[in-house]
Amino acid sequence: MINLLKKLVQFQSISTDQSANRAILTYCQTYLRDVNIASAIKMFNGKPILWWGTPPHNATFLFNTHCDVVPGTQSVFIPHQVKNRLYGRGTADAKCNVALLLSITQELGWLFKKKGIMCAISCDEEIGGASTKKLLSRMSALKFGIFGEPTNMHIVHEAKGIMQVCLTQKGKSAHGSRPWDGKNAIEQLTEKLYVFRQHIPSPLKETKNTTYNFSLITGGSAINQIPDSCQLKIDIRVSPHDTPEEITTRLKKYFLDCEISVLKSESCVSTDKNNVWVRQFAYSVQKYNKNSHFAFEHGSSDARHASARAIPAVVFGPVGGNLHQEREWVDVPSISVSRNVLKNFIVNIAEVISRQ
Repeated sequence: MINLLKKLVQFQSISTDQSANRAILTYCQTYLRDVNIASAIKMFNGKPILWWGTPPHNATFLFNTHCDVVPGTQSVFIPHQVKNRLYGRGTADAKCNVALLLSITQELGWLFKKKGIMCAISCDEEIGGASTKKLLSRMSALKFGIFGEPTNMHIVHEAKGIMQVCLTQKGKSAHGSRPWDGKNAIEQLTEKLYVFRQHIPSPLKETKNTTYNFSLITGGSAINQIPDSCQLKIDIRVSPHDTPEEITTRLKKYFLDCEISVLKSESCVSTDKNNVWVRQFAYSVQKYNKNSHFAFEHGSSDARHASARAIPAVVFGPVGGNLHQEREWVDVPSISVSRNVLKNFIVNIAEVISRQ
């Protein structure tokens, strides 16, 4: 399994590189064919997904992960192991989970069609996961999804959603030497931003509340002209206890007479810990790692697309660190533990279904 992961890391499968994505999916498909498992590569929202097991429209359980990675230097695509850590781009996020699914399939793949299990590997999670979003729209029988990401073997059942918003402030242009003849749009907008931060300050420590990152500002067309327009873009990570409507109302309160455009709005992950399949999965996790617990995540994953369709979903994966950095790593023993967890869950759901 570790040798398989090392091979996967060598593919420079950056999200926007269609050729590299197709190559790594084809490699995975060849692996499956060699262990007598039929699979298919299909296009969803213009991006390929490799899937096997029960067809999407009949599947009741989904194991999903991704093979795409963020860009990096050539050296990060050369895996190397130091003691229990395997270093390289995608070792943790999330090619270790690809290797897990392929390895488990070799052993238990004969159960998948019989028990309604489907596995899927996407290649656009890092840029929004539009393919998985489309795939889920065709899975009308789905009861539960597990999304493979590095979670340090904790069960992420809640995670923040995403809103991206653009504020536009209009002003009045004039010659730069005569500011009294104009209305400076940049100054108007930044004054409102100052008031906003006086009432809703940027957090200094970890919080489950909604956060606002004012990340891009543009305005003006010449250094000697009063700017008549200014745009401010915000990356908002939405608490499961907030709604997009509440956030828009909040922005309108502080940014009066600004045009507010929602560029993106993606669901949070919010799954009931008492769901029967979540409890069953938690049992499998606890069996192999007593230190695991339910967790909250600030970042996003394709599990949000399941939550948006009211499909119970959790995020789970091995121990890792330095995600999207030069020295990304995954803990090798935790990969084996995670493999045992997933195997145990598969066997147990098969037994539960058999008794129904």
